[in-house]
Amino acid sequence: MQRSVWGAARALLARSVEEFPVELGPEVDGSAAWCVREAAACVYRGEAGRCGQLGEQLMDCGWERLNGRGWREVSRSWRRLYSYGCLYRALGLCGTGGSMEEALSVCDLGLLLGAHIMDNVLGRLISTLQHAHRTGTGPLTDTELINGSEPRMGPLTGPRTDTELSDGSEQNSEPRMGPLTDRELSDGSEPRMDPLTDRELSNGSEPRMDPLTDRELSNGSEQNSEPRLVPLTDRELSNGSEPRMGPLSDRELSNGSEPRMGPLSDRELSNGSDQNCEPEPRMDTLSVINKNKTQTEGSMSSDLHHKGKKRLMDDKCELEPGNCKTMPRPLTPILELQSTIPKLLCPSLEHFKANYLVTQQPVILEGIIDHWPCMKKWSVDYIQRVAGCRTVPVELGSRYTDVDWSQKLMTINEFISKYILNQQGCTGYLAQHQLFDQIHELKEDISIPDYCCLGDGDEDDITINAWFGPAGTVSPLHQDPQQNFLAQIVGRKYIRLYSVSETENLYPFESSLLHNTSQVDIENPDLDKFPKFAQSKYHDCILSPGQILFIPVQWWHYVRALDISFSVSYWWS
Repeated sequence: MQRSVWGAARALLARSVEEFPVELGPEVDGSAAWCVREAAACVYRGEAGRCGQLGEQLMDCGWERLNGRGWREVSRSWRRLYSYGCLYRALGLCGTGGSMEEALSVCDLGLLLGAHIMDNVLGRLISTLQHAHRTGTGPLTDTELINGSEPRMGPLTGPRTDTELSDGSEQNSEPRMGPLTDRELSDGSEPRMDPLTDRELSNGSEPRMDPLTDRELSNGSEQNSEPRLVPLTDRELSNGSEPRMGPLSDRELSNGSEPRMGPLSDRELSNGSDQNCEPEPRMDTLSVINKNKTQTEGSMSSDLHHKGKKRLMDDKCELEPGNCKTMPRPLTPILELQSTIPKLLCPSLEHFKANYLVTQQPVILEGIIDHWPCMKKWSVDYIQRVAGCRTVPVELGSRYTDVDWSQKLMTINEFISKYILNQQGCTGYLAQHQLFDQIHELKEDISIPDYCCLGDGDEDDITINAWFGPAGTVSPLHQDPQQNFLAQIVGRKYIRLYSVSETENLYPFESSLLHNTSQVDIENPDLDKFPKFAQSKYHDCILSPGQILFIPVQWWHYVRALDISFSVSYWWS
């Protein structure tokens, strides 16, 4: 880690040790309190190594307290002590040339397990470290920060000019986005993805992959490359077409063309395409992540009934070809008209309150979040770039009611690598995590739905959780103690709701820990063990990107991801 990071980190603190705030409660005294003050003094004496050592001791002390009982039962004083330990440990790494990844991990541990200290100093230190990581030049120095200097430019961006090439700039620059220059093409450089132009951005275009040109092919580009995503034309958009992987025509096959993206035509539909199936999902950048294979949608499962009740999909589903490390993709359930949740386009606050909030009826809201930045920005690459080095709790296992279910702390990069891009049997799910309090760059991409103002609490009382995982992740049938807006950003989810009046038919667990969770596996119910479940009535839907589902308070809900999915939930009173 560059030495200038120490100066920038030091600039986040008080000007003198006398002004340094030590916010410990009366429970923390003796040697632990002395360590907190001594480590602070080390910062101002420039003794980064000793500061880090004392920080590690404080982390160990706090860790023992945190693991002695339930986290919520641990006094805030001891959680603050743990946060101070994380701060000093991270500062020590900054001042001794330690690993930036380790420093970020330590700060995240303080945010996840500790308590708020010094005006969110750990969050501000993370921003400083990330600035250094992204620019490659180190953050602003102490003097520059105090003087209010503008951030300095990092590596070159955009296409390389002939002047830069002649100066040898390309040898020291990081890989950049932009078209290849003539010189690069003549040197056999690999093609790079073109960024959207200003005009395309203003028109709201999705990132696109243009076909390789003859010139690129002649310079060594792969001729067997997978097809690249191209947005729908204005005519196709006006017709409401959904992008999908369309079959090749005879002419295209004879020419050796690759599979293409495009909507189903009327002729194709009349030739046997299933018009009763759910439409293919919009191909978001998060969905098109494995560029070395062609995804094909499995056929719809037939309705399965058992004692008059329709089941969800059975365990059979098509494997996505060409990649043995990919888990089977769940089949899309067929919805029955009488159970489908209604949809509304931008209802007024008064209409929503009178017809759904007061009556406690579920509804899907459309046209509410289309303008949120996350709807265009979020992709695997974007999330990795903004938050890849951040540490988060990941659920491991099919569902939290299973015996082998567990949680593990890991970086988002590790989570994406192991459980999104390269599934190898175990399911990983970043579920019910207040990610946006931890990573403010992502929080800037979302908003709070206006309808939350109809609640009794303040905006600060709204709990915002992230739900990010591969296809097949499941939240068992359960209920929550607050109203819930579930906003779908990427991918699709099958959701089934049961009214509070159906509670007796859903067999909640009797234990205090799982009292809000049903014992019934609604995909494969044991009606001999749970006979009343056959009498229960439900509402269901397939929630698609850009839609918000209103789940009334204490309504039972089951959720299963049909694609790689990112959802944001808002719990409000």
